[in-house]
Amino acid sequence: KGCGGVVTVPVPELEQVEVTITPCSELQKILNTPYLLQAINSLETYTNATKEWGYAIKTFPNSTTTEPPHIIESDSEDPNKIKMGDYIGGDYYGAYHTHPKPSTGVVPMFSHGDVKWLFDVAKKHSKSPKTQQDYHVYFLTLTCVYGTYAIKIKDWVKFSIFISNNYGDFYKELNDRYTKINGSEAGSTTLEKTFLSLMKEYDMGMGLYELNPDKTGWNELTLNEDPATFYKPVKETPCNE
Repeated sequence: KGCGGVVTVPVPELEQVEVTITPCSELQKILNTPYLLQAINSLETYTNATKEWGYAIKTFPNSTTTEPPHIIESDSEDPNKIKMGDYIGGDYYGAYHTHPKPSTGVVPMFSHGDVKWLFDVAKKHSKSPKTQQDYHVYFLTLTCVYGTYAIKIKDWVKFSIFISNNYGDFYKELNDRYTKINGSEAGSTTLEKTFLSLMKEYDMGMGLYELNPDKTGWNELTLNEDPATFYKPVKETPCNE
């Protein structure tokens, strides 16, 4: 009993609800944020362009709220490319970009440089220290003639070891395989299978995703290991988050 006959009741502590961050849940945030989704819609109009286009994604300072996308400037030394390396560090945590149309000789799938950029944006992001879940936030999308894809970090330890020990070999092997399949003219399934095969061989700790045509969700793409459906080499698993 307290003063003046007022009964005091102890207030129970609020239970802390832990939010699980996954690559899929973070990708879904793009679709749930109108101005982030609009940037992807905008890039779709450039898939037949002869140069790259892109947007860098960052949060407001000292905030978890994402700013409107920033247009990535062209490289003054090569105007057909964008200077993605200028958009890492600080509050940057992701980017969208296109590749020039296939008739220019550019492959409509992620390059070795795209993979390295994902590592750099995660490594140099201002948040420190980072938990394993924090690394699920970082991303890079590619909008091309076949749709919009994304790469995400699933296991930072594996991914960082891959970059440190095997990136040089991956760089050469990916280029060789794209050349072998005539990558700029290859179909989407062939390109997906080629990229996924190297992801598996190098145990990269990275995931490949594809945006649904109606833009309501994402599918994770993996190699189909079922011999009964060998005719479909790439498996699509809905993120459902």
